[in-house]
Amino acid sequence: MLSANTSTSVKLLRGSHIVVPRLYDGDHAHILQASDNRFVLVIPFEGTFSLIGTTDVEVDSEDDEKIDEAEITYLCDAVNRFLKN
Repeated sequence: MLSANTSTSVKLLRGSHIVVPRLYDGDHAHILQASDNRFVLVIPFEGTFSLIGTTDVEVDSEDDEKIDEAEITYLCDAVNRFLKN
């Protein structure tokens, strides 16, 4: 507890991330803006993979930790708008 006086509340968010074969050369990350203005990160991961993710899916419980098919599709579609295979 921070005991901060504020009129706003804290939301519980889930980080949704997928790991795919490496999408591009280089050690740099990409920050992409999806069509709905959410941000999607693409980060080199473990040398031969790319980690794709976002952290803004509101959940009701900290037990709601698994990514769903809709979010996987969302991440793939967002990346496909910017990167060619």
